[in-house]
Amino acid sequence: MSSRQGHQLAEQLIQLLRDYLGGGGEATLRQAHAVGRTALAGNANLLEMFALQQEALVNVLLQLVSEEERARLTETAQQVFAASLAPFGFTPPNSDEENALLRGLNAVLERQVAERTAELHASEVRFRTTFEHAPIGIALIAPDGRWLDVNRALSELLGYSEAELLATTFQALTHPDDVATDVGNVQRLLNVELSSYQREKRYLHKHGQTVWASVHVSLVRDAHGAPVYLIAQIQDITARKQAEAALRDSEERFRQFMDNSPAAAYIKDDQGRYVYINDPIARLVGRPAEQWQGKTDRELWSAEMAEQLHHHDQAALAANAAIEVEELLPQGDGLHSWLSFKFPLTDAAGQRFVAGMSIDITARKRAETWVKKLIETTQDAVIAINRQSRIVLFNPAAEKIFGYSRDEVQGQRVQMLMPDPYAREHDGYVERYERTHEPRAIGRVRVVSARRKNGEVFPMELSVTEVGIEDDVRYTAFIRDVSERVRLQEQLLDRERLAAIGTTAAKLVHEIGNPLNGMSIATQLLERRLGKLTADESLQMSVRALRNQTNRLANLLAEFRSLSRRQQFTFRPTKLPDVIREVISTEFGLYTERGIAVEQVFAADLPVVTVDPDKLKQVVLNLCKNAVEAMPNGGTLTIRVHHAGEYVYLEIADTGSGIPDGVNIFEPFMTTKKEGTGLGLPIVRQLVDAHGGTLTYRSEPGKGTTFVVALPLQFQGETRGA
Repeated sequence: MSSRQGHQLAEQLIQLLRDYLGGGGEATLRQAHAVGRTALAGNANLLEMFALQQEALVNVLLQLVSEEERARLTETAQQVFAASLAPFGFTPPNSDEENALLRGLNAVLERQVAERTAELHASEVRFRTTFEHAPIGIALIAPDGRWLDVNRALSELLGYSEAELLATTFQALTHPDDVATDVGNVQRLLNVELSSYQREKRYLHKHGQTVWASVHVSLVRDAHGAPVYLIAQIQDITARKQAEAALRDSEERFRQFMDNSPAAAYIKDDQGRYVYINDPIARLVGRPAEQWQGKTDRELWSAEMAEQLHHHDQAALAANAAIEVEELLPQGDGLHSWLSFKFPLTDAAGQRFVAGMSIDITARKRAETWVKKLIETTQDAVIAINRQSRIVLFNPAAEKIFGYSRDEVQGQRVQMLMPDPYAREHDGYVERYERTHEPRAIGRVRVVSARRKNGEVFPMELSVTEVGIEDDVRYTAFIRDVSERVRLQEQLLDRERLAAIGTTAAKLVHEIGNPLNGMSIATQLLERRLGKLTADESLQMSVRALRNQTNRLANLLAEFRSLSRRQQFTFRPTKLPDVIREVISTEFGLYTERGIAVEQVFAADLPVVTVDPDKLKQVVLNLCKNAVEAMPNGGTLTIRVHHAGEYVYLEIADTGSGIPDGVNIFEPFMTTKKEGTGLGLPIVRQLVDAHGGTLTYRSEPGKGTTFVVALPLQFQGETRGA
C-alpha cells in the first residue's frame, strides 16, 4: 500500500470514528472495523504495531486529528482496533511486566513512527510539488473516468479550473471521435491486456477549440490486484499537430501547384537518380512517374541525350548556383527544345540534390525562327536598340537602305542614322518617354528623314514599338525607304506645276517672244547708232543695261520652252567620267578665272550606265554652274563618281556658303541667287527622273553643298520623250 493510500484510509477511519461518537450507531462502528481490517491487511507495519501495542497504533492515528478530538477518540479507537485485531489472532498483553516492556517498546515505536511520519510527509510534499509544477498535465483518474486529482498544467491546457475538472470525466472532455478508442484502451488496462498505453488524441478546450495531446496512461492496483486509479500524463502537442497539418497542406498545395504547372519539374540525387517528378513531365514525355523513380537518365534516354542532361546537372552542382540551358528531348512528334533552369539543393543531412524546371519552348523556337526569317527577308529595315540607344539588331534590308554592314553599326548609337534635328533631339525624346510614358512616335507611322552612310538624307516611313523592359532590346523600329515614292509624288507635283508653267510659258513665248525679239533687235541697232553719234558713256551704259535685261528675259523664255516642250532622249551605254571630263574641259577656263580649283575623283572599274550623254552633260553643266556661283570668292569644286549596290553615284560638291534651312530648292522659281531664275534645278531633276534616277543633296551653311545624282545600273533606257 502506498503512503497516499494509507493516509486516505486513516483519514476515512478517523472520520468514521467521529461519526460514531456523534451518534452514528452500530453500523458506523462496524464500518470502522472493516476499514481498520483493510488498513491492517494492506500494511504489515501497522499489523506488527497492533501486535506489540494497540496504544501505539492509536497514537499514530490520533496524530492525524486535532488535540481536542484525541481524548474523545482514544477510548473508542482502542475498542475499534481491539476488535480489528481479533481476526488476526492477536490479544492484548495483561501482566505488569509485559506492560512495562511494551511501554518501553512503545516509546521506541513512537519515535520511529514520528520519523517515518516526517519522511512520509516530506515525500508527500515532494510528490505534490512535482505534481503541481510538472510542465505537462498529470491526472489521477478513477476507472470509471472521473478526475480524482489534476495538476495546474492540465487545468491550463484544457482551460478548466481544478474544481471544474474534478466535477466531470475525461470522456466528457474528449473529442467525440476519440472517446471509443480511449474507453477501449482503459478496458484493456482493467482486463490486464495492457500494462499501459500511449496515443495521440484530441480534447475539447473550455473555449471550444480542439487541443491535441500525447497521452501516456497506466493503471495502479492495490496489493490484491484490484484497480485503484489511472495515472495519465498529458502533453500538449497542438502546435506540433498544427505544424504537421500546415506541412501537409503545404505539401498538398505544392503537389497541386507542381502537377498543374506547365513546367516539367524534377529532383535527382547526387548520383543522378530521380527522386521526384511532377505530373506534367510524365504526361508530356509519355512515361508514367513510377518508371522514373530511382532511375538515372542513362536508363531513360539515349546515351547522347543522357550525357547532355548529366553534363548540365553536374554544371549546376559545380557552380553551386542556378544555371539556364537549352536541352533536346524526344516526344511523340519528334525532338522538342526545352529551356531548363537547374540548381543545387542540400537537405538537413547534407546530401546534395540537383533540381530543375523545364519549359517546352519548341513552339517559341519555331516562332523565333519564323520571325527571324521574316526579319531577314522583309524589304523593310528592322532596327532594334537597347536602353542606351545602341543598335542590337540590323537586318539585311537595313544594310541595303542605309549602306552600312551589320558589323559597322552593331553596338553603335542609333543617332548615326539620323540627320539633325532628329539626332540632336533623340536622347531627350527617349528620356521624356521613359519618364512620362507619353508617346510621340511610338505606335504611330511617321515620315521622317534618315541619313545613309554616304551622307544622303532621304525620307522614310518610321514605326516604333516598345518591345521589352530589359536592356537587351528596348525599342524596335520598322523602316520603309519611301524615297522613290516621295520622288514620284514630287515628280507628279512637279509635272503638274510644270504643265501649268508650260501652258503659261507657251502663251508667254507667243505673246512676249515676238515683241521681245523686236525689242532686242531695236536695242542692238540703237546701241550701234549711239556709238557713232555720241560719246556719252552714261547713255551707252543705259542702252547696254537695257540689252542685258532683254537678253535675260530671252533666256527666261528659253528655259520656259525647255520646261514646256516634251524632250526627246537617246539612251546608250556611257562612261560617266568621259561625260564629266568633256564638260570640265569646256568650262575649265571660266573656273580658273574665278579662282575655282577642280578635283575629279573616279572610282576604279566603274560600270557603264545607260544615259543620254547630251542630257547628262546638261545636268553636270548646270550643277557645276550652281556650285561655281555659290563660291564667288573662289573655292574647290569636287566631282566624285562611285558605285554601290545597284546604283552609280555622281556627286558634285562645293565649298560655298551652303543652302539655308527651310528652302525648297526644287520649287520652280525658288532661287537663292541674286540673278537666278529658279528653273535650273527643276530642269535638272526632270532630266535625272527621265533616267530613272534620283537627285538629292546635303548642305551645311557656311561649309558647302553636295548634290548627289543616283543612276540605276539596271535602267532599261530607250528613246522616249520626257
